[in-house]
Amino acid sequence: MLKTLQHLVITASILGTGTIVSLPAFALTLQNPSVSGTAPYLTYGANAGQTFLVSNTQANLQQALTGNSSNPTGNVELFSNSEQLSNAAFANYSGVTNLQGTLGGKSIVLSSLTFADWNMMVTNTQTLAQKWFDDLIAANNLTPLLGANSPSDLLAAFIAGGGLQKFSDPNISYVNQDPNGTIQIGLAGHFNATPLLQLALQPTQTQLQSAFNTAQAALNQMQTALTTLQQAKGTAQTQLTQLNNQLQVAPANQKMVIQQQINGLTIQIATLNTQITNLNNQIGTTLTQIAGISAKLNPLTALINNQSLLIQASELVKVSYNGGPAQYLYSFNATHSGLVGDDGFSHNGNYQVSLAGSLPPKETPEPSALLGLLAMGGMAAAKRKMTKSTLP
Repeated sequence: MLKTLQHLVITASILGTGTIVSLPAFALTLQNPSVSGTAPYLTYGANAGQTFLVSNTQANLQQALTGNSSNPTGNVELFSNSEQLSNAAFANYSGVTNLQGTLGGKSIVLSSLTFADWNMMVTNTQTLAQKWFDDLIAANNLTPLLGANSPSDLLAAFIAGGGLQKFSDPNISYVNQDPNGTIQIGLAGHFNATPLLQLALQPTQTQLQSAFNTAQAALNQMQTALTTLQQAKGTAQTQLTQLNNQLQVAPANQKMVIQQQINGLTIQIATLNTQITNLNNQIGTTLTQIAGISAKLNPLTALINNQSLLIQASELVKVSYNGGPAQYLYSFNATHSGLVGDDGFSHNGNYQVSLAGSLPPKETPEPSALLGLLAMGGMAAAKRKMTKSTLP
């Protein structure tokens, strides 16, 4: 019976219209969103180009997530206290914030990151932190700015300055699914994330500057000491020359005394030569040390002080879809969100990340609906027939 009805509906559609009308495209949004976990979270509303804190109610949560890339309506910041944690506190912090809901009847969970997540091996040779930071450098073409600093050097500096905490608290602005099944997640962030990177690098730059200053001060002291030794040697050599001249003309009863003085000066000059040689070696080592520090300090200082640099980088989000394994998603390509936080720069960038999803099964029309389509098709066919019969 069902096959017969389907055949009749198709036939009626073809006879009645001559074409097959496709169903309109659809998109799904996150349904029944809720937040769980022990880490705190914040909800931001949006109005007239501004984001602002609102209470963590279900209605505000739902409203904040209703937008898309061209019209975000707020966001939910997971793990909102992450940047307040020291490195030691963050390393020992296991709390997360989970934003969960359903898309097309399938579960999806979006979570903040922990220190353990950053140290997860995501390739055969790299942790998440290493891969993300290498991707950041490549995507923003930062390699020419590193100087003698390797990516691992810069990552170590970034971590030392609390950089991981700055990117562990994703601001989720929407979770949608397009007609092809692709799940699109909006991450509200900084359109220009350069200040976040620069701020994290400053402690290492300060340490390098201190090491440079210490080495330079030691070099200055050694150079002063070298000058003193060279002057003492010059004085001793002058005295030795004078004594040698005296020895040539001195009476026999004085030659022994003069010779003893010559022997003493000779030993003194030899000692001075050894000290000068050792000090020159120390100066050479210190100069090499200063050059090595400068090779890292100077480009790092230039990077931190660069006011025109544009670095784009989203915060990271951990996503588990339909009970599957977790994925770490991030982006280095921002669009203007049309919004800004009350600090004047937060939330002004939208970073969209995506993952493959499954579409819900299409519903089979009820028999009554099929009969309705059949009737409409028959009426259209009859009308078409009547029209043809009245033509001359």
